[in-house]
Amino acid sequence: MCQQFRDMSKLKRPRILKRRGSKVVPVATPTHHAKDWGEKCVDGFQVITQIGEGTYGQVYKARDKNTNQLVALKKVRLENEKEGFPITAVREIKILRQLNHKNIVNLREIVTDKQDALDFRKDKGSFYLVFEYMDHDLMGLLESKMVDFTESHNASIMRQLLDGLAYCHRKNFLHRDIKCSNILMNNKGEVKLGDFGLARLWSAEDRQRPYTNKVITLWYRPPELLLGEERYGPAVDVWSMGCILGELFLKHPVFQTR
Repeated sequence: MCQQFRDMSKLKRPRILKRRGSKVVPVATPTHHAKDWGEKCVDGFQVITQIGEGTYGQVYKARDKNTNQLVALKKVRLENEKEGFPITAVREIKILRQLNHKNIVNLREIVTDKQDALDFRKDKGSFYLVFEYMDHDLMGLLESKMVDFTESHNASIMRQLLDGLAYCHRKNFLHRDIKCSNILMNNKGEVKLGDFGLARLWSAEDRQRPYTNKVITLWYRPPELLLGEERYGPAVDVWSMGCILGELFLKHPVFQTR
């Protein structure tokens, strides 16, 4: 696949709006690999270009000055956060640190734009989540209309996605935001599931626990959530995967409607 296809499409798609009144909490100290987390400064990376806009900040393509490896820096803005990290960012970090699978995007570390933690008392800065770099997202590839996926390609993509999702479900996490823009690919044909900002821990033993049904972008949202169901499980992610499968063949969303 050509490098040019990694550019994100400008076509606007439905988004899940942040719930008002969301609280923010400070980030807890990591319980493992502490020396690798939070000690580096973003100055150790050479920012190449902005490649997207995340839930809570911009996403940049960058190069690690020490290893020369490409990474994706997901910025967490703190300017408007009075109490600390946005809760969505905290949840994504907490969940991704518990997941280790070849088909789930790898969160490598967290860095800051401050040389010292005490600097945050003087001037609020930003944190950056450092992810492995992936060349494309599936939405950009499909909408570019310059990549022709064959049945074999579609089978490979779906196999990798379902392997990653099955692992996620075995770990008792629901993703709750599966869509083409959250499916990442590289030029080696590797596919990974990304953006766990809406993911939640799920328990099969507690099926009566209610969850919000205002999750999953509209075109990928299953009927039970559209009808107001608040007690659901892994099946909601499987529906979204089915929508992805149809989209791979049709080259447009299956349920593209208001």
